[in-house]
Amino acid sequence: MRDTAGQAIGCSRQHFDVFVLCTALPLVARRCLDRGEPEHAAELTVWYLDLLERTDQGASMAVREIAVDVEREMRDALGASDFGRIGGRGAALTIAELAEAASSVT
Repeated sequence: MRDTAGQAIGCSRQHFDVFVLCTALPLVARRCLDRGEPEHAAELTVWYLDLLERTDQGASMAVREIAVDVEREMRDALGASDFGRIGGRGAALTIAELAEAASSVT
């Protein structure tokens, strides 16, 4: 399912799809964290949480819980300072950069 999530984000490069971003991105971030890539997961998760905040978008409770769990684990793995620095870099990603980063996760 997480592989499909990454592919869906890659496909959304052509058609900006908020639903895909609001459902698949936390799954891809979870996959990154499971693979021992907390920095990659931090970029994706902070971008996702920033999108929700900026657009006042909702997410299903299950998807939001995944994002919150990943964020907590990343903060623990990276420390507050590194998480803030990496998260800031993630929040600044363009849609194209985000799609490229997310679709590269297998």
